[in-house]
Amino acid sequence: MGRVIQPGTGSALGGELHDLNVGLTRVLDDDQKSSQPLCGGLTGSPGELAEWLAATYVPPILGDDPARERAQRSYALAVARWGKTRRVPWLVTALLHARVDSPGLREVLQAASQVPVTAPAALTLVYRSARLLRELGEVEAARAQLARVPLELTREHVSSDNLLRGERFMLARDWGEALVSAQRLAAGLEESSGLSDAHEAPRAERRVDWDRKAMELMNARVTARRLGELAATEGLPSSLQRQFRWTAFTRAVVVEDHETLVAMAKELARSERRAADGMTALLKPMSREERLFEAQLLLMDALGSTPELLGEASGHRSMEVSDEDAELYIREMLTFGKIGWCIDSAATPAVALSFLTSEEEKAATEEWSKVVAAGNSMSYLGGAALAWARAHPKDPRAPVALYRVVRASKKSCQANTSEARDAFRLLHRRYGKSDLARKTKYYY
Repeated sequence: MGRVIQPGTGSALGGELHDLNVGLTRVLDDDQKSSQPLCGGLTGSPGELAEWLAATYVPPILGDDPARERAQRSYALAVARWGKTRRVPWLVTALLHARVDSPGLREVLQAASQVPVTAPAALTLVYRSARLLRELGEVEAARAQLARVPLELTREHVSSDNLLRGERFMLARDWGEALVSAQRLAAGLEESSGLSDAHEAPRAERRVDWDRKAMELMNARVTARRLGELAATEGLPSSLQRQFRWTAFTRAVVVEDHETLVAMAKELARSERRAADGMTALLKPMSREERLFEAQLLLMDALGSTPELLGEASGHRSMEVSDEDAELYIREMLTFGKIGWCIDSAATPAVALSFLTSEEEKAATEEWSKVVAAGNSMSYLGGAALAWARAHPKDPRAPVALYRVVRASKKSCQANTSEARDAFRLLHRRYGKSDLARKTKYYY
């Protein structure tokens, strides 16, 4: 501890603190009831540092376990030390452990608002203060806290900027603010958008993704039609517009919104070179039943598309692929990726977007219920392929649909399903001499 606080520690400080943290977590995690100090017998500044590190440590809090009690004790200790020393690190610790019902929270929030925004700890204080104020229902006060941080201040601190954007999203006043705040710039290592400023690429060359939590919240609060409209928002990166278009199309298929299905097919026919033929085919005169199957057949091969909004690098990796690339793409997906979609019916957050009208929220909730009821891609598309093949046995598209379902089952979240098995059996029983059947030797 004495070495850490010496002037001139420089680049060694990170290593020293890492070693201290390893010892700290071992002491605090190995035995929840242990009162063993991190370092005994220390006095003065080294002793205060040891006390601060132990108090600041934030363990996982699950239910009403000892970790929650420890967090409450750490909050009380930090407030007391702040009151005595007026050292900002103790204020940071207090806000890290604070909850909306914490005693003396108003005084802590007031003290945090007085710290200059350019101070080293200011961004942490603003972030925690805004979140607590939002949870208290004081929306305007939370917005005022975030407004203290000019955008240029966090331009080179990407992970901090991403976190503040998350709070701005929760406080958005319209879709324009929400979409700007839902964007995340890759901050971690090359293929990660995590919370670490270890990314070596210049800011302008980094990937931009939708935030996962923001998309989870939006799923039950946006319709396919609204998604299509949002995809046309000016200023959005093309990759994010593309994901919205495909999600709008896929959701329109699943919930059988034929008007939006056609509208998005027109848009994708213009913007997606590889999907142009398939989308254009959907626009030809045909019955609603046949158009729906054509769209389902397309989704069986557009393996990166999903009716669920996704965030970060988990979004639409690839869409419709050409015939010559299809097998290579499938081999890559079998090795590196997941095919289709997997809807978690319990993942709908309870937080609402305040600017939505009751009518908009009702329509979106009802539509999302249909998406959840349709199930995962193997259940939905597998059922569609089987139903069409049984009703239209001589249709040349029937074996294609069965083949695509079996192919996708190899890397689905529902591998070895009854739909994959039944599609395999029907493909071999009815179309056993076809090239597609010969290429399909198993379904699991």
